[in-house]
Amino acid sequence: MLMTLDALNIAKRSRNTGFTHKSSEELAEILKDSQQELLDEVATKNDIALLRKDMNIVMYKSVITMGVIVALVEKFIN
Repeated sequence: MLMTLDALNIAKRSRNTGFTHKSSEELAEILKDSQQELLDEVATKNDIALLRKDMNIVMYKSVITMGVIVALVEKFIN
C-alpha cells in the first residue's frame, strides 16, 4: 500500500493553524521530499522477485560446487 502526501491539504491545514502562506507551502514541500526519499528505499515486489531469483542461482551454484568438491575428495581418497 503506497501512501501519497496531499501537499495542498497540508498547506491549507498549516495555514489554518497560523503558518504563513510561504511557510505552509515550504512545510508541504519538505514533507513531500522526505516521503520521496523514504519511498526511494522501499523494495518493490519486482525487486524482491529478482533478489529471490539471484539467491536461487547462488544456492544452486553452491550445491553444484559442493558436489564437485565431494566428488574430487572421494576420487583422491579412493
